[in-house]
Amino acid sequence: NYRLAPRHAWPVQLEDCQAALRWLCDHADEWQVDKRRLGAWGYSAGAQLSLMLAMHPTSGSDSIRAVVAGGAPCDLTTLAEDNRMLVGFLGGTRGQVPERYRDASPIAFVREGNVPLFFFHGTQDFIVPYQNARKIYEEALEKSIETEFYDVAEAGHLWAFVDSEARQRAIAFLKKHLTEH
Repeated sequence: NYRLAPRHAWPVQLEDCQAALRWLCDHADEWQVDKRRLGAWGYSAGAQLSLMLAMHPTSGSDSIRAVVAGGAPCDLTTLAEDNRMLVGFLGGTRGQVPERYRDASPIAFVREGNVPLFFFHGTQDFIVPYQNARKIYEEALEKSIETEFYDVAEAGHLWAFVDSEARQRAIAFLKKHLTEH
C-alpha cells in the first residue's frame, strides 16, 4: 500500500510505489518474477500512480513495460486555481502550489519512448472527467507511443471500474506487451 493524504502529501505516494517496485525487483529471483515482464495496472488514484511509476523521471526504473490506467486523473492543472478538492493531497490549491499540480500530472511526463499505455474510462465519469484521460491519450498518440483507449459507454467512475469488457481488453493489452520478449 502507499501512504494516504491528507496525513501524507504528494509525492510520498509515488515514493512508496517506487520503493515497492525496487523491493520487487530486488527479490525477483526469490519470488520467481521476470523483471522484463512487469506491467502496472491501476484505477483512479492507482492509475495516476501507475502512470507516474512508469513515466516520471524520478522513478529511475525501466522495469515497467506497459501500463493499464482506468479512470485516471491525468492532468491536475485543469482544476480551477481556487479548487480545494486536492488541497490535502497536494498541500494547497493550484493557485498556491501550481508546480505540485504539474508534478503530480502524468500528462506532464508524456515523452517519445514511454511504455505502451492502455486507458479505459467511463464516458459519464463526473469524478474524473472523461476528457482528462482522452487528452493524455491524444498526447501519447502525437508522441508515437503505442496506446489504446477503450470508452466504457454511459458508465460513471464506479461502473467503468467493474466493466468486464474493459478488463478483458486490458488483459489482452498486457499479454501482448509483456509476452513479446
